Amino acid sequence: MQKNKTKILATSAMMVALSFILSIFPKFNGMWPNGGSITICSMLPIIMVSYLYGYKWGFMASTAYALLQLFSDLRGIAGADIMTTFLIILIDYIIAFTVLGFGGAFRGKFNNTAKELCLGSILAISLRFLCHFVSGYLLFSSYAEWFFTQEGFTLGNSIFAALGDGTSLYLVYSLMYNASYLLPELIITSIVAYIVGKKGVLSKIS
Repeated sequence: MQKNKTKILATSAMMVALSFILSIFPKFNGMWPNGGSITICSMLPIIMVSYLYGYKWGFMASTAYALLQLFSDLRGIAGADIMTTFLIILIDYIIAFTVLGFGGAFRGKFNNTAKELCLGSILAISLRFLCHFVSGYLLFSSYAEWFFTQEGFTLGNSIFAALGDGTSLYLVYSLMYNASYLLPELIITSIVAYIVGKKGVLSKIS
C-alpha cells in the first residue's frame, strides 16, 4: 500500500511539473494583456491525474499547480488594491486551476477511456473558463471600453455602439476575452485527450 501511494505521489508530482513546463513554454500570449494564453495542453497532465487516481489526488495536483501558477505570476498581479488582489488570487488562480481536479469526473461512465478523458477535459476547462468569466466581469470590466474600441476592431466597435457602457457590455467583454484563449485551449486539449485515451497512454502511466 505504501509503495503504491509513493508511486502515485511521484507520478502526480511529475505530472504537475509537466503541466507547469507546458504552461510556460511553448505558448502564445501576445493578445491578452490582462492575462491569458494558448498552450500545448498544459492542463491535460493534471486532468490525467484526476482520471487515473480520483478526485483526492486530482485536487492535490491541481492545487499544487494553482500555487505554481500564482507564484510565477505574482509580478503581474501587483499594483491592485488589497481586496482586488485577494479576489484575483482566489478566483483567477486558486479556484480557476484547482477545478482541473474535476477532470476525472467521467471515469467509468461510458466504458470508453478516450471518451471519458475527453469529456473530463471539456468539463475541467469549462469550469476554469467560468472562473475567469466571473473574474473578468467583477474585476476587469474597466477594460471593456478599451477592448471594444481598439482601432481596426470593427466588430468590437459595433458591439460597443450597440451596448454602450454598462453591465451587458461588461458581460460580453468577459465572455469574448476569456473565450478567445480558453476555447482554442479546450479544443486542442480535448482532441489530444481523446488520442491519449485511444492510444492506451494512461494504462502505461498507471
